[in-house]
Amino acid sequence: LNVISLSSDKGRVLTLRPS
Repeated sequence: LNVISLSSDKGRVLTLRPS
């Protein structure tokens, strides 16, 4: 998981895509 994904997708996509 990247913090960029958390910020951009608000933690929603982090379970769908690891990057």
